This record gives sequence, C-alpha cells and structure tokens, in this order.
Amino acid sequence: MIEQMTLAQMWTAAAVLAGFQFTALTWRISREVRMEASGEQTWLTLSDVAAAISFLILVLGVFVIPAIDIYSSAVAARVLGTALILFATYPFILAGHYNLYCRWGKAVPRHRVTKQELVALSLCCILLATFWIVWFVR
Repeated sequence: MIEQMTLAQMWTAAAVLAGFQFTALTWRISREVRMEASGEQTWLTLSDVAAAISFLILVLGVFVIPAIDIYSSAVAARVLGTALILFATYPFILAGHYNLYCRWGKAVPRHRVTKQELVALSLCCILLATFWIVWFVR
C-alpha cells in the first residue's frame, strides 16, 4: 500500500529543501562577489542555474500552485521530487565546473562551461528524464 503525503508534510520537507537551496545560492553568489572585489572574472555556473531552477520549481510547484488549488497534492509530490533530484545533482555539476573528476578537460584559463560540467549536467538530465518517465507516464 502506498501512503500519500499530505500537503502540510510536503510543505515541511519543501521548506527544508528551500533553505538548503537558498544557502547554496547565497554561498555561490557571495563567492563571486569576493572574486569580483579581487579583480577576477566572475560568472554563474550551470550548477547555479540548476539550483535556481530547482528553487523556482519548488516554490511555484509545491507552495504557490497547490495553495491556489490548481492541481492535487499527488502532482505536488512529484514536483517536490523533481526539485529534490535537480538540487541533489547540484554538487556534482559544481564539481564538474571545477574539473574535479579527472585530468581531461583541464584548460588554463578555464572556460565558462567545462566538459566535465556538461557531462555531469547531461547525467542529471538523464536521471530526471528517467524519474519523469517513471512518475508521470505510468
């Protein structure tokens, strides 16, 4: 038997996840501000974009839309899962940005989007697509 999460339970879990997302984005932006102050080149990485998209999905799909009763809590639970998966891959995509996985793709100066970062993002997209097929198609 599958137990259903209530909207209140989802909001509790989503609030914790939103706190982690907000903290990660704040840390990255403050790092870029420090780099700008020291005269270094700054930009947001693909992992930052993924975390921001995850945050928007979470806020809109779990808090706002269910609160105005557009769709059921079952759909909100799937949206929460999507945001969670996207944010869970954030550190792996960020590690790819810094070329931490292996020696290939390391160039000086480093490109805005590295090969390892693209591979990590591609794996994230494959994971998301797999879960969407399981969640939404079945």
